[in-house]
Amino acid sequence: MKIAIVSINLEAQGGGNRQILILARNLQKMGNKVAIYTVAANKGAFSKIQENLDVRVIPAPGGAMDWKAKQTGFIGRMLSRMHHYRQELEAAKTIAEAMDADFDVVNVHDFAYQAAYFYKKRNPSCRVVWTMNEPPYIHLKKDDFLSNIGSIVYNKMRDFTEKKFIRAVDAGAVLAPFQMEWLKKRGVNESRVIISGVDFDDFYAPAKRLPQDLSKEPFGKAQSGPLKLMTLGTPNKYRRYEDAIIAAKILRDKGLNVRLDVVANNVWQENEYCGMLEKLVKENNLESIVKLSFAGVSEEELRRLYKESHILLHLIHVPPIRSGSTFGLVIWEAMAAGILVIANHEPKLGSRLTDGENAVFVKPENAADLAEKIEKIASQPELYFKIAQSSQRFVKENISWDIYAREMMELFTPV
Repeated sequence: MKIAIVSINLEAQGGGNRQILILARNLQKMGNKVAIYTVAANKGAFSKIQENLDVRVIPAPGGAMDWKAKQTGFIGRMLSRMHHYRQELEAAKTIAEAMDADFDVVNVHDFAYQAAYFYKKRNPSCRVVWTMNEPPYIHLKKDDFLSNIGSIVYNKMRDFTEKKFIRAVDAGAVLAPFQMEWLKKRGVNESRVIISGVDFDDFYAPAKRLPQDLSKEPFGKAQSGPLKLMTLGTPNKYRRYEDAIIAAKILRDKGLNVRLDVVANNVWQENEYCGMLEKLVKENNLESIVKLSFAGVSEEELRRLYKESHILLHLIHVPPIRSGSTFGLVIWEAMAAGILVIANHEPKLGSRLTDGENAVFVKPENAADLAEKIEKIASQPELYFKIAQSSQRFVKENISWDIYAREMMELFTPV
């Protein structure tokens, strides 16, 4: 089978791009001929994974795309959205026109879905599968009236302008059931939840054990600690990093020797949110126990953090209709590395993970509950170790890139 994978931007060293490159690698191993199309790539990002992959860079019209342009204020945000939309549309069209004309399957990722419409003009018989990690637009209730009305109008407008592009898609690969409903309402009736994999052997380390005296009462006396917490991902207000910081303060005030690493690559210039986090740390005198990094980390540094940490905090929470979070690669990577994961309790994670067995769930947007759960698990080192072992076993048996590629191939092949 001849397969094209289309992504607007392959520059960043993030989970979405890792997903694309590893999928291409595994599809090739299965005997398919695969080409990746993009307007921007970075050979230094996941360089080992990129070896022997056919990555074709099609320059965007007018030169390099302005990925980070973001204005403030209501009008500024709307103008920024329009600016990015035009760039993505032009990039999708340019890529589609440069693609070989005989692909059996075109797998468009995230914002590259518009390429399906332009490519099908040339090759109507190809099957288009959209890997949609997040909907390209969706209304979430805003804090102020004007922004809320603006979001409703904007999403109605996008439903009108995107109709022809989305209808060119034959099937969708998504991370959550609500995304299947989102596609169905827009004319894509075939879709399934397909969870990304993990390179288990690359991240594997023996299941962690807590420093023995972390279980002693009271906390903070004669410890060999500290208890090391980490959380990571591109910063935005839905990440809820503030909950991790406040929980660290609660635990410190109780005497627990705790450290928190917040690793966030601020590629989308969420400066206001990052500034709020910096202020929160400073105002609470947490500089000695909370480390903020908004420049991201290398693969080697990420593995070091996994190796040295005890708990990964996955606190993403988005209000309805999304409700909660999708399956981030970091969950599986951390579990493979022998780390216990604490995550917001919501249906998607609850459908694959079991509280107290292979993860610990907390109430969303509730730093007090998070601190309580961390303190409880820190006081039970054998339970901690049991959960870390169980989660590692779960990932080894159920989450892999081989499984992901096989499920994608099933979706690539029409019934």
